[in-house]
Amino acid sequence: MEDHTVIDVLKDLLAAEQQSLAPRLFESTMFVSRLDAGAYEVVCSSAQASREHCGALTELILDLGGQPAPRLADSSTANLHYLELHHALPRLVVDQQSLERKYANAAPRVAGEPRASDLVNHILERRRQDLVRLQSSAARPEPALRA
Repeated sequence: MEDHTVIDVLKDLLAAEQQSLAPRLFESTMFVSRLDAGAYEVVCSSAQASREHCGALTELILDLGGQPAPRLADSSTANLHYLELHHALPRLVVDQQSLERKYANAAPRVAGEPRASDLVNHILERRRQDLVRLQSSAARPEPALRA
């Protein structure tokens, strides 16, 4: 496999991580109720993982002789401001599912480069774990309104 193809795949994954919804939630003003405290921890963990993944992908791109592209902002996330966390969770689950699919599709494409393969498979496993935790958090029933 040619290195530029591996680099291109890694750059695509980096762009997807940069547009991930979890870190964006912390750039907005989000409200967290006591009932969402567990979900908040899951989202914090996912956001931290995304930052770590960006760093690892960037480092590998540079090591392979590539140049990461500038961060691409996702303007469709502007409507996240002033939401309660439980309203954003379904959207975050969809975002995590998309990221998981991108890594799953990328894994065979970087199989010829051991470092890239190891990194992509490591991140894929982490994304799968985060997705399960987010789905569990999003499944929390809405609190009943008092009359």
